[in-house]
Amino acid sequence: MPSTAGGETAWNGSPITLSVNSSVTLSPSTNGAMVLAAFNTDTKNNAGQLLLTWGGNTPTTLDVAALQNAPILLTQDFEGNAVTVTNISQQAPIWLAAYGPGLPSANPGTLPDNGQFYSLGPYTVRSTISAASYQRLVFNADKDYTVFVVFAGPMVTTLVINAPETVSGYDYSTPDNNYPMTQNWMGQTLWVINLSPTVSADGQISLTSL
Repeated sequence: MPSTAGGETAWNGSPITLSVNSSVTLSPSTNGAMVLAAFNTDTKNNAGQLLLTWGGNTPTTLDVAALQNAPILLTQDFEGNAVTVTNISQQAPIWLAAYGPGLPSANPGTLPDNGQFYSLGPYTVRSTISAASYQRLVFNADKDYTVFVVFAGPMVTTLVINAPETVSGYDYSTPDNNYPMTQNWMGQTLWVINLSPTVSADGQISLTSL
């Protein structure tokens, strides 16, 4: 289960529940795009809000509405700066996770190019060097609102499957229990992570060259 943070805590990006008025600091962040996932875990309609600070930039607020079924995702290049996230909600605890290639919090497994499905549990990563030709990457899950993020060079793709309604803020959202993505990633290294906020949202992925 994710840990709970109170006060200010050093953080490596792995799932954590941030209590009200508590902070975590990720240092260093990645050089390149990183995805921050935030999910309001309050069982009542209590609004959630996070405050992000990094480098000398103006602090940014992120609204995290209650009673949602998928996390809010923020894609940002923090340029290696330490990132501090503070829960400035009045009452709502916020589940938080972050990942970008290079963060040591999730040690990538392999993703063979053989068309077989491989497990991808919450906050689990698989990685491979893509081919210089079109490939088919298929995402599969049995539980509602399973969230996947794909990193390929500077490109980041976000999707949620098994979502009965359209989920805003994602590149792809589907009510189906699988989603195929066909792309030529031009030899870029692929990282695929499951950023679902519920520990039961196991997924599977497969990769095939066409």
